[in-house]
Parts: sequence; structure tokens; C-alpha cells
Amino acid sequence: MRRSRVSRGAAYGIRQFNVGTPSTDISSSELDGQERGFFLEGGSASVSGSSVHDNLYGIFADTGATVASLSVTGTTFTNNATAPGRVSLAVDLASSGNAATGGLRNGFIVVGALPPASTRTWNAGLPYVIGSVNVPAGSTLVVGPGAVVKPEFGGGLSVDGTLSVNGTAQAKAYFTSIKDDEAGGDTNGDGAATTPAGENWDVIVFNVGSVGSVSNTVIRYGGWTSCFGCTFANVTNKGGSVTITNSTISTSGYYGVRQTNPGATTVIHGSSITGNAGYGVFNDTTTVVDATGNWWGHASGPFHPTLNVAGTGN
Repeated sequence: MRRSRVSRGAAYGIRQFNVGTPSTDISSSELDGQERGFFLEGGSASVSGSSVHDNLYGIFADTGATVASLSVTGTTFTNNATAPGRVSLAVDLASSGNAATGGLRNGFIVVGALPPASTRTWNAGLPYVIGSVNVPAGSTLVVGPGAVVKPEFGGGLSVDGTLSVNGTAQAKAYFTSIKDDEAGGDTNGDGAATTPAGENWDVIVFNVGSVGSVSNTVIRYGGWTSCFGCTFANVTNKGGSVTITNSTISTSGYYGVRQTNPGATTVIHGSSITGNAGYGVFNDTTTVVDATGNWWGHASGPFHPTLNVAGTGN
């Protein structure tokens, strides 16, 4: 569909059923006035250079466990009441060059878990708004340069497979608060009415057997402490192999990074660990955490109750 308008279609403007091998290409078009501007149930689809406005959801691609692919590029989302899009992690989403304003959430709401033995990549552009998302064993989530991930209150990321966060010095990746307008814009659609703080979201947790590689990434405002089973940290290693380099771990509700399993391996180098309400790094185990060559907020180094009592850093 090219240079067309689909308006006021009630439940949906365009619906792609999961029958056979369906494919839809929408370009230079307008979708408005529906509950779901474009409703994807399966197959492959692309939306480019279009205006999607005044719907409940601009794009609804919550396919459950049904694998699909969706490309959204150069499209403007305006006044979609809930969000520009809701997308299952079963959908391989490629998003770039889009803009969104006027919604309750001005980013793609991402739900569910990655399919078995799959890879999903989140690129720079509209923020990815997550609740509680899982990367299962055998699957990989790649977060690219400039990508912004914003968990909802109490939300976070649980990793049993591989998380690879590949920011650059010029384009940091972010895990931050839904209230953080400095990264990814006004995602919660309230202007300047709210400001971010520690405990705005829960944690990135690496479970037994998982792998984490995090570079040139800002992780801030997590460390939720008000739930049963909370680990009180921005990042918790429960038994994975996690390496963090050239990153910023800050403003947690309690710990910046926590290691809770003696079988875990945690390496943190060349990073800034500051402003966390409790310890910057807290180790519950006898397995050494290699956290050398970091900045802790003060030249005296990090405070330690026995090894560096004069340290005034985090």
C-alpha cells in the first residue's frame, strides 16, 4: 500500500492474519482513528515514511509466541493514546528514523520472551519500553549503539542466555528510567512533571549459565528495593559470566552491581560507578569481583569497611 489513507476503521485499519506466508508493505501512507492502526498477527511487514496518528496503538504486533518480522522506518507517530507500538519479542523488529509524541508511552512497548535459539537486535531510535522481559538460554539480545531501554516501574531484564550491549563512545546505549527525558526523550509523555530517581525500575539480572558483555553503556535509576526477591541493584550476577567496560553504573536505589553466587564471574573495568545509594559494588560471595581501574567518584577510591576505610567514593 502506497500513498494511501486508512481512517476510522474501528478495531483496526489494516490487519495481517497469520495464514500462509503473509507480507504487507505500507509506505508513504496515513493510518489514523483506529484501535490499532496496523495489526500484525504473523508473517513479515514493513512500514516506512508514513504518518500513524490518533489510534489507541499505532502498530499492534503482540503476536504472543508466533514468530514474525517487522520493519518500521522513517515514520511519525502522533497522539496514539497508548503507544506508537506494542511488539512481542517473538517479532524481529527493525526500527530506525522514527519519531513519536503525544502518547502515554512514546516508545515501542516490548513484551514476552525471545523465541528459542533466536537473536533480537534493538537499535537506536524510539526507546524500548519493557516490563519483565526474559532472554532464554540459547538466545541472544543485542542492544546497539544509541539504543535506549526503559523498564517500567518494577520491570527489568532477566538473562538466561546472552546479553550483548554494544554502545560506542559517541553513541552510548542506555538502560534507564521511564522518567529520564535526557535519554530517548519524554517517553512517559508527561513533559517535565516527573524526574528520574533510584528505584524507578528493578534490575538486569544474569542467571546461572548466562553471558553478559556490556560496553559504553549507561545503566542508572534501577535498584528497586520494595519487592520480595529484589536484589537491590542496577545489575545483579546470580551465576553468569559478566564483563562491563567503559560504562556508567549510577543512581541505583541501593547497589550499583551485586554478585550473589560464588560460581559467578564479574569483571568491571574503565567504568564510572557513582551516586548509588549503597555500595557501588557489593559481593555476597568469596569469589573475587575484578573491579579495578574504575572511577568511584573520588580520588580516594571506593569505601571499604576494612580495606579502604578512608575511601569516600561509592
